Amino acid sequence: PSPHDPATAYVAATRYKLDDRAPYLYKTSDYGQTWTRIVDGIPAADFTRVIREDPERRGLLYCGTESGVYVSFDDGAHWQALRGGAKPLPVVPIHDLAVKGSDLIAATHGRSFWILDDLTPLRQMRPEIAEAPAHLFAPRPAIRYRSAMSRFREPGKAARDYLAAGAAQVTVRRKGTEEQFLDAGANPPDGVIVTYWLKEKPEGEVTLTFLDADGKEIRTFSSEPQEPPADANGAEHGEQHAKKKEPRVPKEAGTNRFVWNLRYPDARDVTPPAVLWAGSLRGPLAMPGRYQVRLTVGDRSYTEWFEVRPDPRVTVSQADLEAQFNLLLQIRDKLSATHDAIMQIRDLRTQARTWQQRARDLAGGEAIAAAAQALIEELTAIEEELIQVKAKEIEDPLNFPVKLNNKLAALINIVDSADAAPTRQAVETFHELAAAIDAQLDRLAALIERNVTALNRQIHEAALPALAPSARGR
Repeated sequence: PSPHDPATAYVAATRYKLDDRAPYLYKTSDYGQTWTRIVDGIPAADFTRVIREDPERRGLLYCGTESGVYVSFDDGAHWQALRGGAKPLPVVPIHDLAVKGSDLIAATHGRSFWILDDLTPLRQMRPEIAEAPAHLFAPRPAIRYRSAMSRFREPGKAARDYLAAGAAQVTVRRKGTEEQFLDAGANPPDGVIVTYWLKEKPEGEVTLTFLDADGKEIRTFSSEPQEPPADANGAEHGEQHAKKKEPRVPKEAGTNRFVWNLRYPDARDVTPPAVLWAGSLRGPLAMPGRYQVRLTVGDRSYTEWFEVRPDPRVTVSQADLEAQFNLLLQIRDKLSATHDAIMQIRDLRTQARTWQQRARDLAGGEAIAAAAQALIEELTAIEEELIQVKAKEIEDPLNFPVKLNNKLAALINIVDSADAAPTRQAVETFHELAAAIDAQLDRLAALIERNVTALNRQIHEAALPALAPSARGR
């Protein structure tokens, strides 16, 4: 029966046991007095088992056949295959279909249950969209879930990991960057699902920008590959480590999908990346509320609103979430400032060592070399308060004391561990760590003002290029 019209009903029938594999779908709009066969677009030998109408959009139909799922946007007048995206539904009999919220659940015969996440684009699809150069579908509301799964590896099985969430444990097989659950189904993606249409593959950049309700930019993602970050400290640490890559925006002709995990930008890292024990750089989750997403293709932009909703399993006030969000932003920004200072220290020290070496070859260069050495020692003393320079592997913090940056990163994990207001101890710990870091940053600023200025004067008098403190930031 149709959920929209009491006079309308649909029937799926089979005759394959009588050697007839033809599809049989019928519709009535007059309480069964007359029936119309509606199978245009379904292959002649792909017999049908189930038909359902979408509970939100009238005339949007789904049917299950012996080989898969089909969709009709015009009440059965025309059908087309509905296979899914990057991980399509395999060729398999579909014995039943059900719409739950905005997902389509398919009961297969031999391939378990499959769920097509997010029917929102199908519900918004109109014929004119296919002729438009680009179209951004309004995203469905996103639930602010927290995925808390710990990863561990069984010795001797490098290609197999285990993920644990509470009492549950699943096995993961890795092939390159791809992961596949061996004994569990994949969850839907965490965050907001953004779907958009491109009539042709653009030659230039495509971007997705997420903004808050006031239009303030949160994050922007691009279709273009990222440039590797410059390593100002390469002379000290050799090759720079690979930076964590942002997900790229797809720009293929047709329907594209991108998932934002609702995270604000992470704290800036150092190069090579800092070794952190029980800590992370991750930015806070977006608060429940209204947001915008903007698709930019060439010189044209398309904007839609969407909602972020709280986890329905958790009882927490908006004020508590706001207190948590604000503290996490403060911790993230202080950690970024700490890492910026570390990179500035390393850059200055590299320059000082270079001119220390050059000054030794100059007549009367001993004073410059001595001043450079004194600067290097003071810079190193500040750096060693901010970061554990001896830590090169994840196990190293067990052998060496963690420093201020690692303590801040660990505080991120503590404050961000659940939907709850930060504890008094967490707030006090942040202020204590921030004060200790500010003392070192003030010490660095005074050192630059005093020693770097003096050394630059000596270098200038010796007709050598001066030291240039670098500046980092977003």
